[in-house]
Amino acid sequence: DHDSKFHSLLGRISENSRLQNVVQNLRYQARILMASSVQIPGRAEKSLRDHKEILKFLEAGAGSKAEQKVRKHTRDTKEVVLENYDETENSA
Repeated sequence: DHDSKFHSLLGRISENSRLQNVVQNLRYQARILMASSVQIPGRAEKSLRDHKEILKFLEAGAGSKAEQKVRKHTRDTKEVVLENYDETENSA
């Protein structure tokens, strides 16, 4: 899937084995939550836009802007997933 390929690519182009391991471990731990995030209407499209913007920054050599976008993307995704989880729990 696009999301997994994107995160794997980031790890590979970093040429940093420690970062690759951290990314792999985090991706494994977050897989269940992330799988639920793409079920939220509009979330997959938003993630794709975020990923494209991150790549644009990386290609331009704007590492700090890419980092800021990654952090925002991660926060936004977490918030949307947790909001969705709360709504699901409250309606049960």
